[in-house]
Amino acid sequence: MKALLWVRGLRVLAVAVVVAALGGVAAAPALAADNTTDIVGGTTAAPGEFPWMVHLSMGCGGALFTPSLVLTAAHCFEVNDPDDPNPPPPVSGGTSVQVVAEAVDLQDPNRTIRTGNYVKIADGYTGALSGHDWALLRLDSPIFAVPVLKIASDASFQNGTFSVMGWGSTSSGGSSQRYLRKAAVDFISDDVCASSGGAYSSLVTAEQICAGNYVSGGVDTCQGDSGGPMVKLDGAGQWVQVGITSWGIGCGVKQQPGVYTEVNRFAADICAAANTLGGCPAIAINVPPNFTCPLGAGFFIILTASGGAQPYTWSIAGLPPGLSFNTATGQISGFLSQAGNYFVSYSVSDGMNPPVGNGFFLTVTQPVPNLSGMTLAGATSALQSVGLVRGSVGSITVWDSSDGGKVMGQSPSAGTQVVVGSAVNITVGRWGGANR
Repeated sequence: MKALLWVRGLRVLAVAVVVAALGGVAAAPALAADNTTDIVGGTTAAPGEFPWMVHLSMGCGGALFTPSLVLTAAHCFEVNDPDDPNPPPPVSGGTSVQVVAEAVDLQDPNRTIRTGNYVKIADGYTGALSGHDWALLRLDSPIFAVPVLKIASDASFQNGTFSVMGWGSTSSGGSSQRYLRKAAVDFISDDVCASSGGAYSSLVTAEQICAGNYVSGGVDTCQGDSGGPMVKLDGAGQWVQVGITSWGIGCGVKQQPGVYTEVNRFAADICAAANTLGGCPAIAINVPPNFTCPLGAGFFIILTASGGAQPYTWSIAGLPPGLSFNTATGQISGFLSQAGNYFVSYSVSDGMNPPVGNGFFLTVTQPVPNLSGMTLAGATSALQSVGLVRGSVGSITVWDSSDGGKVMGQSPSAGTQVVVGSAVNITVGRWGGANR
C-alpha cells in the first residue's frame, strides 16, 4: 500500500491492513493522513491493458520483471508492530505472499494465482523516505503467459506524462478496490517537488521522482498502490517502467505529489539481485542476414533487440564508407561509396546487462563494364577505369556464380570474345597485391 508518510516523530504510525479479496494476508504498514481528497481522473483498466501488473496480498502492487520475479516496493514488507512506532527495516528472506496476475478483477475466476516465497530487499533500505525503496519477490512457479515489463536504465523517460495503476483506494484512508484502476500523472521536477516542504524537503533527488497534478491535485496513487509501476511508452509503443510507487502525503492533494522510486538509478542493482534469484532479463539480438549490394546503392536497416532494460545503446565497427549509424536507434543508412568485403560488428547495452554483440558481412560489388570484342589491353584499360584492376593483367576469366561457376569466356583465348555484365563475376590474372 502506498505509505502516506508524514515525517517520523511528528505523527505516530497508524496501522492500515488491507485484506486481499482472495485471502493470504500479510500486514504492511502505512502512515495515516488527514487529507481525504478523492482521486479524480482515473478509470478502470481494460483487460490485458497492463498484462504484467500483479496484486500482492499485503495490499500492494507490482510488475513482472521476469516470469518468476515481481518488482515492487521494499516498504511493502515492513513489519507492522503497534507497540513499536519505529520497527526495523525488512530483511531479505523467506515469505508467503499471494500474488494475483492476469486479471483486472481480483475475483476473476480465470485469474492466475502464485505464491511469493522469497523476497530480496534492496541493500541499504531503511525506510521509504530515505530511498532504495525496491524489492524483488520470487514466485513459486513462473508466469509465462504474459509479457514482462522492461525497466528504464537512464533518465531519458523522465519527462511528460506517465501512467500509474493499482487496486488502491480512491481517497486517503479509503478502501482498496476490486478492479484495477489507472490514471495519468505528469512529471514534476525535483526542485518543484522539494519546495512542497515537510517530508518533500528531504526528497532524495538522486533516486526519487515526483509525479501528479502539482497545481490543483486530484490525481495520484494512494494506499494499496505501493509497489506498482509508473510507466511510459517508448518510441516503439512498448511500456517501460520509470518508477515504483513509494510514498506521498495524502492522496491527490495539490502541491503534495506522489513520490516514486527512480528505477533507472537501480537498474544494475536490480539485475544483480535478480541473478541471485534465477536470472535477470537478458538482451536478445535479432541478427540480420549477410548482404551483397552494388557500389552506389542505398542501404538501410535497423538493428533490433529484445529483453533487458530500456533504452538500448548501440555501438558498431566495420561499416563501409558512405554509411552512418545511430547509436540510439540502431539504424544504419546511407549510400555505399567503396567496393569491398566488410564485416560489420555491433553490440547493444542496456545499462543493466553486460553488452551483447554479433555481426554480419556486407559485400559491396563494383559493376563490371561490358568488355565485348575488346583486346586484352582494351579490357584491362576498361577495368582499370572503374577501379577493378590496378597494374598489368595477364588474363581475364569470366564466370557465372549463379550457374555453378561455369566459365563464360576467357582472354586471351583463340576465337573467344569476353563479354562481362553485372550478372557475372570476373577474375583477372595476378589477382591481388599491386594488381588489384
